[in-house]
Amino acid sequence: MSRRSSRSFTPYDAAGMLLDVVNFRKQVIRWLARIPIDSSAYLALSILNSVLLITGDLLRGDDDALHRGNGEGGPPPSWNIPP
Repeated sequence: MSRRSSRSFTPYDAAGMLLDVVNFRKQVIRWLARIPIDSSAYLALSILNSVLLITGDLLRGDDDALHRGNGEGGPPPSWNIPP
């Protein structure tokens, strides 16, 4: 039977990942500025942007980020999809 390798995620790893998340989020924001607001691509990128915000908060050590949504006291606005 093969043995599972042990995993470790150090604060140094988190800092490197945070830098990648921040840079990617900047690119997502640039795309959002160019795509028509009522398009499905805009909706998908808005959700991705919200997930990147939460991921960044978690990498900074804010474990309550998942419960607050995007840090504004609730789920991201992009989750309020009209019927």
